[in-house]
Amino acid sequence: MVKKWIGIFTVVSVVVALIGILGIGCAAPTPTTPPTTPAKPTTTPAKPTTPAAPAGPSYDWKISQPYPEGSFLYDFTEEFIGRVAEASDGRITITHYPGNLLGDYSVQQESVAAGTHEMCYTWPLTSLDPRWDVMWLGFILYNWEQALDMFEPGGWMTSMWDGIAEDTNWKIMGLVVTSETQVQSKQLYDPLNAGGRKVRVQPTKSWVARFEALGYSPVTMPMSEVATGLATGTIDAAAGCATSEFKIYGDAFTYLYLYHDIFSATTGIMNLDVWNSLSAEDQKIILDATAESIKGVEERHGQTITGDWNSLLDWQKLVTLDGNAWSTAAEKARAAEWAAAEQWVGKGLVDVVRANAVPLPWGLSLDEMNYGFGLLTNDWIIARQGEIITGP
Repeated sequence: MVKKWIGIFTVVSVVVALIGILGIGCAAPTPTTPPTTPAKPTTTPAKPTTPAAPAGPSYDWKISQPYPEGSFLYDFTEEFIGRVAEASDGRITITHYPGNLLGDYSVQQESVAAGTHEMCYTWPLTSLDPRWDVMWLGFILYNWEQALDMFEPGGWMTSMWDGIAEDTNWKIMGLVVTSETQVQSKQLYDPLNAGGRKVRVQPTKSWVARFEALGYSPVTMPMSEVATGLATGTIDAAAGCATSEFKIYGDAFTYLYLYHDIFSATTGIMNLDVWNSLSAEDQKIILDATAESIKGVEERHGQTITGDWNSLLDWQKLVTLDGNAWSTAAEKARAAEWAAAEQWVGKGLVDVVRANAVPLPWGLSLDEMNYGFGLLTNDWIIARQGEIITGP
């Protein structure tokens, strides 16, 4: 019996051993970990960003002015265009047409009124509105500092012009002081009584009335015809608004009469319909760019004028007016010219001029008149021409 149990035990032991060796049974095998696949990202990578478009609508405009490359007005216009582009982040692009590319200055301003192009710098024509003759009224002031104040953005002259401009379908962007009026002649005479000498003037009623008050016989003609007029005896003298114009004729004249009666301004105009369509922000961009560009011109004026006067004195002698002489001329011109201008400019506008004109500078010396940014002093003139000339 014992041998029987020993045999059974032996068999069971062998079976258990075989099960252990062969891995046979119910125990779960230890799982083998498969190779891992990289996890997919849970977020999509950001795409490259495109710069945001400038806020507001885009515009592509044309601007014209009557002077060629190299002139002060060309440089001024280029500066204005750059400032507008920068302030608008490139939304407003303006193409510059200098000289007569879009017609002469009269055609350009008519085109702006009609909306053919958007902007120009010009001198408003009295043929469009006779009230523009107010810009040519003389003896309102006598030096450059006063002129810069009168024509500053928001100044009394700019505000007065705004009303006329609206009726011409323009918006005034700004006024750029560019020149002053003088008279050239081969003859020496009393500047307060020209003795009927024939003087070339611009074709405006105010110029005619003013020079008649000073004893001249005015002859209206373009500046381009002055040389012919002198040669034929049609004129004895020429009045002009730009020192650069005088240099054209060189030694055709001997004397330059410094009346300082007008300081003219180039007028920046924009089509009124286009202006009214702009947002307040874009209107501000235009006005700010104009104002900043005007400041740049003003800073350069002193150097330009100094060079012009030095050049003129190479062939002409200056006939100067001190405070008493200028006041005498101004009394005559204001009484005759301003009263006459009421007929075509209107008494209301002439009264604005009267209210803002400088007081007559009785008793001021030549130095105290501060002509030419203080350049035209007695000492400077004597050093250049050897004497002070006030008349025969």
